[in-house]
Amino acid sequence: MATDLLVYYREGDKRARVAPDVMVVLGVDGSHRRNYRIWAEGGRAPDFVLEVVSDSKQEREAMEKRTLYAELGVREYFRYAPLSSRMAGMSRHRLVGEVLREGCWEALPRLGDERIRSEVLSLDLRVKKRGSGGDFRELRFFDPIAGEDLRSYEESMRARKEAELARREEERALEKERQGRIRTERELAKVRARLAKRLGAGACSAPSDGT
Repeated sequence: MATDLLVYYREGDKRARVAPDVMVVLGVDGSHRRNYRIWAEGGRAPDFVLEVVSDSKQEREAMEKRTLYAELGVREYFRYAPLSSRMAGMSRHRLVGEVLREGCWEALPRLGDERIRSEVLSLDLRVKKRGSGGDFRELRFFDPIAGEDLRSYEESMRARKEAELARREEERALEKERQGRIRTERELAKVRARLAKRLGAGACSAPSDGT
C-alpha cells in the first residue's frame, strides 16, 4: 500500500502522471520507490485506488481520475468524503466503491449504509462517526474474518509506543530482580565467611583431654 506516490503511465512523458491518495498493487515487491512507473513494473497498474474528497476541486479531480483509472485498468476505485456526502456524485453517501468490468465502472454492492467490501483487498471499507467530531466521518478497513478493524496509523504508533514502554518496564523489573539476587548472594557470602571464621576459631581453642 502506498499514499501520494506519483504514478507515471506513459514512458517518456513526464506529464502523464497521477498521484492517488491511496493505492495498492498486488504481485509486486514491497521495496521503497520514489515513484511508480507502470511500464517498469511489467505493465501492472494499481489494483485498488482510494481518493479522499474534501472540497469541490477535489471532487472534480476525482471524477476526472475516474476516467483515467478505467483506461489504465485499475480494478477498483473508491471515493471517500470525510466532511460531506455531497461530493463526487455520492448523493447521500460518503463512500462509493466501483469495480471495473469490461472497461466500465460498476458500483460495488453495499453491505450497509456506508460499508462496502473490496474484492481486491478482501476487506470491508466502512465510514464511522468518531466521537463528537461534528460532521467528520472516519474511514476504517474492517477484516471480516478477524471481525475487527485494522489499526489506523495513529493506533499502530500508539501500540508500538505502549509495547516499547512495556518492554522497558520488563527490562527494569528483570534488572531489579538481578540486582536483588546479587545483593542476596553477597550477604550470604558474608554470613558464610563469618561462620567459617567462628568455626575455625572454635577448633583452635578446643579443651585438651590431657592425654
